[in-house]
Amino acid sequence: MKREITNKSIADLEKEGGRITDTKIRGFIARCLPSGKIQFGYQYGTREQRGWITIGLLDEINVAEARRRAEKCAGQVSDHRFARHLRDLVHNLGDVKAGQPRKKPKRVRRSKHYIRQHREARDISLTALANAIGKTKGLISQIENGRSDASLETLEDIAKFFALAHVGMLFEPPVPKGWRRIMSIIPDNTLR
Repeated sequence: MKREITNKSIADLEKEGGRITDTKIRGFIARCLPSGKIQFGYQYGTREQRGWITIGLLDEINVAEARRRAEKCAGQVSDHRFARHLRDLVHNLGDVKAGQPRKKPKRVRRSKHYIRQHREARDISLTALANAIGKTKGLISQIENGRSDASLETLEDIAKFFALAHVGMLFEPPVPKGWRRIMSIIPDNTLR
């Protein structure tokens, strides 16, 4: 059934079973598992190629936190170039099959990122980036060279340091210096 996912609608779902598709956040779903537990998730993609991201169980998180995480998922999935990276990026939502949190944070793998290019475009040294996010220079170097996988937390810290809108922008080449200045002058609505 389609309705807003709230504490009241979750109470109804626990009694009746089934699933609720949220009317405000497209793709946000609450469903009753065979065990009777309520699971929050985010469904994205087309009919041919759908994906599911488990946000968490009702016992682990409340409805407000599930909504916040679903909005975050929606923002990152809206650009289809990042859809395949999303499952790798959302590491702290727990194991889908066991319903338990993972022991280690999931690492971002098989993804081409442009951390070095973003750093060099801003004339920032490896040491300055490492000190700013509280990681070692060696770790940042290994991540840039593809010898080590980055956790979501590290990627979020790097994206915040570079003042990027979201982590997914690390998977795109940086905007050249001259374009940044031009794009800051032109209003957003004229580019669409």
